[in-house]
Amino acid sequence: MSWVENINTITLSITTGDEVVYTPKWLNATKEVEYNTAVYEFVKVKGSLALKSEPKGRRFDLEFYFDGEKNIDKAEAFEKSASNKKPWTIKHPYYGNFKCQPLSLKQDNSGHNVTKFTCTVIETITETYPFPNEVLPDKIETAVTTANISQQKAFSDAGNFNKPSLTSVVTSFNNSFAKKITDATSLNLMNKIASDAINLIDAPLFVAVDVMRKVHELINFPAKLEQTVEDRFNILKEAYDNIVDIFDGTTSGKHQYEAVGGGIIGAMNLASIGDYETRSQITDQQTLLANANAAYLLYLDSLQTDRADSTESYIPNFNGLNDLNTVVNLTNASLFELIFEAKQEREFLLDKDSNAILLTHRFYGLDKDDVNLNKLLTTNNIGLSEILNIKKGRKIVYYV
Repeated sequence: MSWVENINTITLSITTGDEVVYTPKWLNATKEVEYNTAVYEFVKVKGSLALKSEPKGRRFDLEFYFDGEKNIDKAEAFEKSASNKKPWTIKHPYYGNFKCQPLSLKQDNSGHNVTKFTCTVIETITETYPFPNEVLPDKIETAVTTANISQQKAFSDAGNFNKPSLTSVVTSFNNSFAKKITDATSLNLMNKIASDAINLIDAPLFVAVDVMRKVHELINFPAKLEQTVEDRFNILKEAYDNIVDIFDGTTSGKHQYEAVGGGIIGAMNLASIGDYETRSQITDQQTLLANANAAYLLYLDSLQTDRADSTESYIPNFNGLNDLNTVVNLTNASLFELIFEAKQEREFLLDKDSNAILLTHRFYGLDKDDVNLNKLLTTNNIGLSEILNIKKGRKIVYYV
């Protein structure tokens, strides 16, 4: 069927989570497909190594309209339906049928007789994860511990350890983490862990399991800090971005990268469980985790040798990867649970002059401590000059 036939025979329909079907008029509709990719830069190598994995959920930028004498009533009904936390089902003349979740919704009532909506939606998978609904942080922490144990054993079994390289890893992590930890007590505790790790490396009797266990303890430390999810994750991401250049291309270096890199991926997942306000924050975090995990697996794959029957051979440990995959799936399932509880970001273009108090009352409701008022002011960067006089056409962002 040609695009002309599609437009003439297929009507755009949006079935919201409350199962109400809307058939607005529509115009522009763009589609974007991203891929899970990882890019590496090496200090002494010209160019970049770009590795691609599976595609992410498709994103669609939609523009549609409710018109006629009751356009405002239709728009308010749609806005109410859009607040339902279940996915939308869209039937589109260009892109067919797909399930999605809105990441943002912008409403413009400035036109006469027409209400314009623009929104970005992301296609969502419909498979049910084989995990109970009560996926809690302690379960993820237990899974991380299990993965660490597997990685420690694989590292110990490999033998042929590079002690100076291990010392460099611990020193690098300690220095990197120390710059971002804001609490003095936490900083002292972390320094003690790093010192214990170096002592174990330099001990006359080198016990590989104990050394890597202490390295993992150091790696997991930022994940448990009383800081924001973003802060905790970025501390670990910076450490991960630096480790490739620390390891050499020897077999022992590869095993060391597998254990240390896998430890960081586990810690990233542990660090990602926390408080989120909006759905877009959660989906962005899922993307960061997916990219980090893909980068780790793809780089391990590049290190793997064709043969496994010599001292120079390298094959990643199955148990370690399998246990780490459990961590990733548990975290992803937990974040999906949070999505249904999180708020959606909305945008509204003022169709007349207003003020912060009236808008807070409209979008959040007033409270005696002015928490909602401060949220509106902060979210929209409303200064003193605007509080009592917010002009027509100003974009207001709020969360429902």
